[in-house]
Amino acid sequence: MPELISPSKALAMQQGSSTKLMAELTEQKTEVIFQGHGFFIDNFGLLIPGTVQCEIIEEIRLCPIPHTQTWFHGMTNLRGGIVPVFDLQHMLGFSPTSKQTRKQKLLIINSNQDPLGILIDTLPKAVRFSPEHHLQTPPTPPGKLAAFCKNFFKTERIWIEWEINQFFESHTQRNVVQII
Repeated sequence: MPELISPSKALAMQQGSSTKLMAELTEQKTEVIFQGHGFFIDNFGLLIPGTVQCEIIEEIRLCPIPHTQTWFHGMTNLRGGIVPVFDLQHMLGFSPTSKQTRKQKLLIINSNQDPLGILIDTLPKAVRFSPEHHLQTPPTPPGKLAAFCKNFFKTERIWIEWEINQFFESHTQRNVVQII
């Protein structure tokens, strides 16, 4: 019975490449400067580092709280814990999609051990960026997000690595309750 060979060796033999060339190709590693998940708000992507624990909740049961900002949707119960829920699209000043056509999911981000929820329209996707994706001259980010942007990347869209903890600490703790 003939001896079996690995698929990469068979491909190299088929293309007339030497095994030395194949070994060099497999040894090349792409440097990764960001790895995590991203989700879209309006027409740009926001990035969540892979070290931050997240989960998706599809059935959203919210308890609205009176006299709060319109972007604060209330609280939800997550395994016995209370989680604040935000509409980041509205919070950043984008015109929200009609609530009738918007089938939202809740992205729970365990930020600094305190979970918070963000309403999103599409599931986050896994992303990896290498140095060639990094933008040296970044575009102007949306107003309220500008001070919290760390890095910008470009693939088919612009992706923003942002300081999640600092953003929510500065914008929510002081500004959730409306002054009537």
